[in-house]
Amino acid sequence: MEPSPKKPNIGSSNLPVVLGLVGPRYSSDIDSVNPFLRSKLQGKIQLVTYEEALQRASTSPINGILTMIHPSITPKLIKSLDPTGSSLKIVANVGVGVDHIDLEGMKKMGVAVTNTPDVLTDTTADMTWALLMACARRIVECNDYCRNGQFRVYKDMILPGSDVHHKTLGVIGMGRIGEAIAKRGTGFDMNILYHNRSRKETAEKTLGAKYVSLEELLREVGKFKIAILIVIVFRIATSILAGLFFLLSFLNRVILLF
Repeated sequence: MEPSPKKPNIGSSNLPVVLGLVGPRYSSDIDSVNPFLRSKLQGKIQLVTYEEALQRASTSPINGILTMIHPSITPKLIKSLDPTGSSLKIVANVGVGVDHIDLEGMKKMGVAVTNTPDVLTDTTADMTWALLMACARRIVECNDYCRNGQFRVYKDMILPGSDVHHKTLGVIGMGRIGEAIAKRGTGFDMNILYHNRSRKETAEKTLGAKYVSLEELLREVGKFKIAILIVIVFRIATSILAGLFFLLSFLNRVILLF
């Protein structure tokens, strides 16, 4: 008869102990966890800080890690929190990207890794569009102008900003978020150009987007007095590329949204 698997040590409270890590320096501001989420977790897990997790490592190690804002998760960190390797079962990332987690190391240690794909795609696209509209229509500048008491009487063409409709929208990086942003552009009758590592034929058919090379996209954007360039760049971005974008924004009044 085989022995039953060893149950993880979940501490004196009889609740699974979860470390909440926020940011790259292992800060553990548990209050940054959404209050609604905390209320749902109450009575189900015991949230602890990084310092608390280290103190209890030799007696009652943590059972899980909740990560936010990309703290680095490595085998070295795991061993410091669970020296025997018998308690920690999962690293749950609040977000899509898991490049801050050593996936191969976690696999070798038998630690599961989860993420939350696609939950913020439309939310991020909404925020990007809000920034786009605010830049084009000079919303923040107008707000400051009024709050500072500078608006006394109507003047023709004061802070008019620029129309967004019927402009050219350039998207560099047509992933889930880039495609969601392009979709919003169709509601403004925009000419949508995009560059991606591979063509997105579905987006071309449904959104009327046109695939172009990076050079052609920048050249087409440069033809317009006002254009809008959405740059969805993460790991593929380079300082040279960013410098080129800023140069274009200065010379051609391109609205850049990173």
